[in-house]
Amino acid sequence: FNIGNPANDLSVKELAHKLRDMVAEFPLYRDKAEKCVIEEIGSDTFYGKGYQDMLTRVPSVQRAKECLGWEPVTSVDDALRKTLEFYLVDEREKLSEFL
Repeated sequence: FNIGNPANDLSVKELAHKLRDMVAEFPLYRDKAEKCVIEEIGSDTFYGKGYQDMLTRVPSVQRAKECLGWEPVTSVDDALRKTLEFYLVDEREKLSEFL
């Protein structure tokens, strides 16, 4: 099954900017986020000439809905925020016990 949220369709560039902006919301990481420069590099430069890929990928969750009764409920903002809280706050607090 594809498990994702079709409403969370955004480019890698949009994701990078969103992630940088969210990291800046954490006081200990604000300065790092503000210094972060996001550069756009074309696929020919990154992968080499002749590379082909789809411009967008949106999962069809229809089978998961039909077979499992599953519906996507998490927005990309919520997913990123929870992930950042885990890695930037929760894990740091756990590691502080050993430092």
